[in-house]
Amino acid sequence: MKLDIYLEELKRELEKRNIAEKDDILQYFEEMITDREESGEEIDSILSSLGEPCDVINSLYGAEEKEESAETEKEDTSKRYSFADVRSIKIENVTYDFCFHEDDVDEVTVVFNDDKYTTLNVECDNGRLKIEQEYAFKGITALFSSLTRLFSDSDRNNMAGRYRAEIFLPRNARLDLKMETVSGETRFTDIGIGDLKMETVSGDLELNGCNFDDCSVDSVSGNIEVHDLIVDEKFDVESVSGDLEIDGIRCEKIEIDTVSGDAEILIDGPKDDYNVKISKVLKDISTQGKRHSYLKVNTVSGTITYNFTK
Repeated sequence: MKLDIYLEELKRELEKRNIAEKDDILQYFEEMITDREESGEEIDSILSSLGEPCDVINSLYGAEEKEESAETEKEDTSKRYSFADVRSIKIENVTYDFCFHEDDVDEVTVVFNDDKYTTLNVECDNGRLKIEQEYAFKGITALFSSLTRLFSDSDRNNMAGRYRAEIFLPRNARLDLKMETVSGETRFTDIGIGDLKMETVSGDLELNGCNFDDCSVDSVSGNIEVHDLIVDEKFDVESVSGDLEIDGIRCEKIEIDTVSGDAEILIDGPKDDYNVKISKVLKDISTQGKRHSYLKVNTVSGTITYNFTK
């Protein structure tokens, strides 16, 4: 089958169901198939791996146009683990929003919603709790299916309307957390853990009243918002275009690298306690201080403002 014939059949299947995202879906498949062909794959092999157009659309939208709201309704589920069995947490996520809380418990509890399109796989092995987003459909349509459902959700800007997960930890759990996410938002509230290492593409991060041993965030375009954060060792942020707002932080070493994102920083402490170096291309704004504590910000075109409480 030729590509133009395959796309025409896809178009007919989409028109049968009156799919609003028809043009976006056709463009996605055309670009994806072209990319694979340019990488050396034969067109027949590519189309065979995708399956018949009617099967592809059935995978995306269900075999029948039934009560859509009932089929896609999200259901809550939960997993619980003894805190004695958990030493670290690793999360691999695309679209879920995560909220972290402390509670008067001796368990680690993961509460999340799922539906027939996507869910979280939660497992604990050798002290590591691993949480990974999984899709109901296998193959090339899996990720696209989930993202289509998410972005067509009229309530997508409301956290309650998205895929969500809440993690409850014992107070001052001091375990290490590594998190990789694409577009899901992450929020920590009044929580103390060990090291936080986070990588995100466009997901926003919010830290409220938290205490970490060490905190490292690598973001492409996600915004970072910080309120009353204590970091015992180093707070390190690398960002391309995301904005950074820090309203109260105590930390010995603060280092921020950004290309075009703006940074607004309020440090909880005396100005004279810090060596400050704010550098832009071809220009150093200021260097001052008496102690070994330091604030270092490097930027190409972002606007940097900073202040101290004393």
